[in-house]
Amino acid sequence: MPRPWIDPSPVTVPDEIAALGLLPLVAETLVRRGITRADHARAFLDPDHYRPADPFTLPDMERAAERIARAVKDGEHILVWGDFDVDGQTATALLVSALRSQGAHVAYHIPHREREGHGIDPNVLAAYLNGAQPPAVLLTCDTGISAHEAVRLANAHGVDVIVTDHHNLPAALPPALANINPRRLPDDHPLATLPGVGVAYQLIAALYTDHWHYDEQSVTPAEVGDLVALGIVADVAVQTGDTRFLLQLGIADIREKPRPGIAALLELARIDPQQFGEEQIGFAIAPRLNALGRLADAAAGVELLLTATISEARTRAVSVEQLNAYRKLLSDQVFAAASAQVEKDRTLLDSPVLVLGSAAWNPGVVGIVANRLVEQYNRPVFLFGGSADTVSAPNADADASPRTLKGSARSTAGIDVTEALNRTAAEQPDLLLRYGGHTMAAGVTIDAERLPDFRRAINRAIRAMGVTAPPPPALEIAGFIGLGDLTLDLADALDPLAPFGVGNPPLVLAVRGVQVTRRTTLGQSGDHLQLTVEDPAGGTARVIWWNGAGMIEADPDLLPETTVDIAFSVRARTWKGRRELQAVFIGARPAAGAAPAAARRPLDVIDLRTAADPLAELVAIQAREPALIVYAEADRPDRPGLAFYPPVGDDDQAAALVVWTAPGARVRLREVIAAVRPERVYWFAHDPGLHTPEAFTRRLAGLVKYAIERRGGRASAPDLARAMAHDAETVEAGLDWLQGQGVIALTQAAAQTGAGGEYHIERGTGRARPQGDGDALVTLRQRLAEPAAYRAYLRTADVDAIRRQVMG
Repeated sequence: MPRPWIDPSPVTVPDEIAALGLLPLVAETLVRRGITRADHARAFLDPDHYRPADPFTLPDMERAAERIARAVKDGEHILVWGDFDVDGQTATALLVSALRSQGAHVAYHIPHREREGHGIDPNVLAAYLNGAQPPAVLLTCDTGISAHEAVRLANAHGVDVIVTDHHNLPAALPPALANINPRRLPDDHPLATLPGVGVAYQLIAALYTDHWHYDEQSVTPAEVGDLVALGIVADVAVQTGDTRFLLQLGIADIREKPRPGIAALLELARIDPQQFGEEQIGFAIAPRLNALGRLADAAAGVELLLTATISEARTRAVSVEQLNAYRKLLSDQVFAAASAQVEKDRTLLDSPVLVLGSAAWNPGVVGIVANRLVEQYNRPVFLFGGSADTVSAPNADADASPRTLKGSARSTAGIDVTEALNRTAAEQPDLLLRYGGHTMAAGVTIDAERLPDFRRAINRAIRAMGVTAPPPPALEIAGFIGLGDLTLDLADALDPLAPFGVGNPPLVLAVRGVQVTRRTTLGQSGDHLQLTVEDPAGGTARVIWWNGAGMIEADPDLLPETTVDIAFSVRARTWKGRRELQAVFIGARPAAGAAPAAARRPLDVIDLRTAADPLAELVAIQAREPALIVYAEADRPDRPGLAFYPPVGDDDQAAALVVWTAPGARVRLREVIAAVRPERVYWFAHDPGLHTPEAFTRRLAGLVKYAIERRGGRASAPDLARAMAHDAETVEAGLDWLQGQGVIALTQAAAQTGAGGEYHIERGTGRARPQGDGDALVTLRQRLAEPAAYRAYLRTADVDAIRRQVMG
């Protein structure tokens, strides 16, 4: 399904930003992303102008640094405990290399994905504690913040535990000597978004600040920035504050002098270090290291990153490359086999959830393939495979298959796959052998012969939630350009905005009114497309569409057969020794000339944001506007006789609309305008101020308490959304967090029955989930961020910009 577009609205660039001499598109992008001061812009664009935060602002840092320094000085044994993903591998390599450079006695352990899973297995830890050289200090990285049992076990053996982690905090911290976690900082702290390797980096930086000295043998913080960069991108960390700063430095280090392990991977991936950036981490380096954790032993990744010579690194990298090739082969085979199942039985697409499986598919790659299927079919996907030690190829004989299937789920925005699993488990307790996860991803194990039962049950649960696969997210266009503007100069001017990622998405540019004159397949299997586009003046350009061949085959509407507007991103690349611009296809829509828009009637916007007495203004408006509708959320004005939106029936239109509360999204504003069809809009646009998890959950808890005490625990989903000034999915995330904290319980009929349904809420036990608030708080933060940014924009935008927001 084609993605809807949001065309750019004009923005006023402050004089001090304009004075920096940036490309106007860059300056406008900075302002749209909240950077309106020259010093902030310089710090964002150039790490030399950024002042990093003090590592000692992380709670427990002083205590941890002092204990590590003493262990090194006294020759005590230190055990570093990491994780098998790239963040865990790089964090482990960082700590081990820095500690050993100071003469420390260090061993490390990376859990095996199949045998141990994430975290600290107490049985495995016990073997170290009872071994010939038990550690005096257990130092975790990218794990441990919920490892209460393991920490207590270490304490019982007289071992001091220092936890460095970045995952969500449990209700109570483990009894460690130090718990260093950026989640303990305020949300706006510059260290708040660090991944596990970033936290490990801060520990080493603290040690060098107060406890260690530099010499020729030392590994300094500056020499491990490359590892931090790998972990930031691979773990999809939000690139703000020190996280962006460290990523910028790390990428620069890799370009200048990559460590042997990274250099060997770059050679095998045929990547020029001078062209290295976040894309190369995400699409080339991270998948290779992740392949170790998925199909073998991730400890080999740590050894590769610690390797001191390029010759040894090349030897190790070859085995990584072979495993990655095997991972790609398995992924492609499973994807092809899964797609064949869909083609064989198209009725599978009649359901809101796509469930596929085979005992012959390797469970180490089903999560990767599920992501591809979500992109292709725009719905949640559950993909099941057999045990890794019994599978070979996706079309192998299933007679030798194991008795269980291991599945991975990937979802689309607004559909909580773990809630669907909770409902399924409640309805059929014997169906799910094991499961767990969060809103967008989950793992589940079932009996192999019960795959059809699971397919029916999970779709029934999703339907009971009242949700279906949503349309794709909108494309936010940063600017329209002409084909003649597609030059290396443009790419170079935009490059300072990089590295891109979560928190700093790449710019989406577009050209209007072009024809696609040629399509050429690329890649060994013809998965990719090269589009040649031409404008009316005869100008041409080439646009690469990664994996476009399969996508357009599944949905031809993605590239209409007419004159189109095309959206893309641009970067410079070096190809066969020549530097050139590359435009990467993101989306297309019919050009305006192909389908003329209906004429719009004039719309008058009256700006009342600075009214001294807003309620008095509203009373006056009500007196002179006989047909008036008010859009208000969270703080509806207390005036008799007012008609509010929502609800509004199909015929409930009005000549005047009062926007009392600023909407949280442009699409919501457009929805209201389309329904009311006003001639005049009175623009108060108050901000309800519910944009931090603390403020949001505090108000939500009060509403829930009222529902329990006064309404028998019944709460309307639309009413809660209106009262919270956020959409139903954000309210769901808040309720999930409250439930995880033991504040409330949603009964088995609990359950919310869709955006137009009802919650049934009871008082909670007062005990938080053993795993803490987990992904619910992350989801809530993410969902609150976008409305906060949009409402902040509406507070300061000029009337013409508001009119464009209203009219489109």
